[in-house]
Amino acid sequence: YEVPRSGSHWVSIGFQGTSPHTDLRSTGMLSLVQMLYFLDTHFSLADDIFSVSQDTTHGFPFMVVGIRMTLLVLQVVRQGRLFHRMDARKSLFDVAN
Repeated sequence: YEVPRSGSHWVSIGFQGTSPHTDLRSTGMLSLVQMLYFLDTHFSLADDIFSVSQDTTHGFPFMVVGIRMTLLVLQVVRQGRLFHRMDARKSLFDVAN
């Protein structure tokens, strides 16, 4: 199945515009990998959050929030504030997710 690079389908899953590349500028593929991991390991929770994101009163751009969370993790890692946890678990991936 081929997904078009631009279109309203991107907005429907929580990107800000019709082309996801503008939202992904700050984190690149890492935010997509983290979102796929989140969906794979916590699907029910992700589905609940997505449902809230679609609410007409309290809605928010689901994917943009995920991208922002990835950006926050990157900033904390770059500041060295997760090194003790990464060392204890022997994994950046486990700590970041």
